[in-house]
Amino acid sequence: MKLKVIGSGAIWTKENSACYVVDDSIMIDMPNGAYRELNRSNINFLNIKNVLITHFHGDHYFDMPFYLLAIEKHKGIANIYCDMEGSRKIEDLVALAFPNSKDDIYSYEDINFNYDDDFKIDNHVVERVIVDHGRLKPAYGYIIDNYLGFTGDTCICSEVERMASICKHMVVDCSLSDYGDDKHMGVNDIIYLTNKYDTCTIYTSHMSEEAREELSTKNIKNLVILRDGDTFEI
Repeated sequence: MKLKVIGSGAIWTKENSACYVVDDSIMIDMPNGAYRELNRSNINFLNIKNVLITHFHGDHYFDMPFYLLAIEKHKGIANIYCDMEGSRKIEDLVALAFPNSKDDIYSYEDINFNYDDDFKIDNHVVERVIVDHGRLKPAYGYIIDNYLGFTGDTCICSEVERMASICKHMVVDCSLSDYGDDKHMGVNDIIYLTNKYDTCTIYTSHMSEEAREELSTKNIKNLVILRDGDTFEI
């Protein structure tokens, strides 16, 4: 399985907003600037046929209008995985961004929305799980083939721990430089996860500069601090 990091930063950092591509065709989140960064990285957006949205804060889905407009104009395929309320938020955002093109985009037959919690993409089995991101509900994480997990934005919760217990690799929110709060994990949460689930490699993302600097002082064998542009075969 191939993991490409498009963005690894929290919103106030110089890094791109957190998002990733799996096996050149599955994208986790489509945040501000993601569509342009795909082009900069020489990734053909037409190969990104599946977009999994973790939650509906702007730094996780605000490039959906640009992506969907390009899919419609170039006759590509887009399968969007989210909840029904999320699909309405995307439609409202498209209407705001491109009011004259909204009808063309939404009448295009190869843009599809999927609201299931369990689904298949090509040869991958994907599970969508509920995580805890403060007042924003629902927020989701994703588990691919019981092997690679994405927490999305979340505090420590039971689904994060279950993900760490079954996955060999997990991309984890680490927004805070010390302890996590009810919205995000912090450095001390990462230390806890890497110690308790030592057979899972933890990849930290959605990072503040302070969290990145603090984690870089740690010597943890099953920890990888992500950077924009990183690529892994896992």
